[in-house]
Amino acid sequence: MTNKPLLSPIIHEKIHFFAIICVVITMNFLNKPAFLSISMIIAALNWILANNFSEKIQIIKQKPIIWVAGAFLLLYGLSVFYSENKGEALTDLQLKLPIFLCPLMFLTSPKFTKKQLDIIFYAFITALLVGVFLSFLVAFKKNYAQNQLETIISPLFFYGNISFGFSHAGYHSLYIIIGIFVLFDKILHENLSQIKLIIHILLILIFIGFLLLLSSRMPLLMFMLLFISGVIYAIIKNKKYIIGFGIIGIMLLVFVSFLNYSETGKRRFAYILSSFNKENLISTDGTKDNSLAHDWDGIPLRIALIELTFNAIKNNTFGEFLFGVGNGDTEDNIIEAGNRQKVAFIAKHNRYDAHNQYLETLLGTGILGFCLLLMFLYLHFKEAIKQKNWLYLNVMLLLSLYFLTEAVLSVQQGVAIFGIFPCLFQITQKEENNNQYNETL
Repeated sequence: MTNKPLLSPIIHEKIHFFAIICVVITMNFLNKPAFLSISMIIAALNWILANNFSEKIQIIKQKPIIWVAGAFLLLYGLSVFYSENKGEALTDLQLKLPIFLCPLMFLTSPKFTKKQLDIIFYAFITALLVGVFLSFLVAFKKNYAQNQLETIISPLFFYGNISFGFSHAGYHSLYIIIGIFVLFDKILHENLSQIKLIIHILLILIFIGFLLLLSSRMPLLMFMLLFISGVIYAIIKNKKYIIGFGIIGIMLLVFVSFLNYSETGKRRFAYILSSFNKENLISTDGTKDNSLAHDWDGIPLRIALIELTFNAIKNNTFGEFLFGVGNGDTEDNIIEAGNRQKVAFIAKHNRYDAHNQYLETLLGTGILGFCLLLMFLYLHFKEAIKQKNWLYLNVMLLLSLYFLTEAVLSVQQGVAIFGIFPCLFQITQKEENNNQYNETL
């Protein structure tokens, strides 16, 4: 005799649907993490109380991504025991819970219809738009307090100064880019009315403008690469030449205008080119210490951190190479490498992660964790290609590229987007028009 769910299956489906809407809204405001936590708890409790565990087990057996996510989290759990800094290791483990819980709950719950997925995506877009408005409101307030209202391109309107709800402008940029991809995907693959088409284009332009104001260099460069290449492919495939090339032209015009009129923008992007000069890099060869000459950031800092992380990995024992040094001790190992290589800026005055998720995983959980991370990405890419889903594929490309410059899974905003968004694309839609949607790609 099977146990009956607490409520009817239809009610559980509705609770699950509205909980996911709350999740994609609150993930945009992680300066108040309690709201996202409450949304996730509601989704988890509803998943448990639905009580159809025999069906869930059958689904889990057919979803290797759940197994890989579970093994990935389990390895991080085991690393707590051999981490010297157990407090930090436990905090990091708690942070990474959505990497497993989201696939487990989303992929074993009732399927969403195309209409429901659209509502979820537009809820995310609406939250992004509210975040943009609040960011401008806060920036204007700062300017007013400092009597700098005479120009919208005041330094207070750039980078972290205009990012509301996010601890780092780079992650805010990541969310904005995904929002742009969602809107453009709707333009390409759906027959929008003229009014809806204009609204979608205006929203894209607003988000691109805000992305420029955030001025987070790597996300912006990745966006330009993925968006332009994706648009060119899509307009040739779907023969929407006027709309596609029109958007590219407007986007390039906005970008050039931004660099022409914004001294802050010019300076930040000129810094990319100058960063590759040897004299502008941090020396990590152990012969001399030039790290205290500047307050380092951007490419020079990331290059130094990658070199020091490699140095830390090379000094690991065979056991540490297999299982890592422990997720709580990665920063300490980078500091030790900084001491060995005479980089005082990193070794004595600051604490940094690897600023590269692949190396951060390799250092913390060894080759086993590194292989599980690659398998996790592979399964998502495989599913995106199988579905012929342009949006899914571009989101995964964006996250995979961002892994090269940030330890994304060490930050709540990174874990949220990595755990939640790819799972939404893996939910098979009930309606047959899902096939029609994908065939337009």
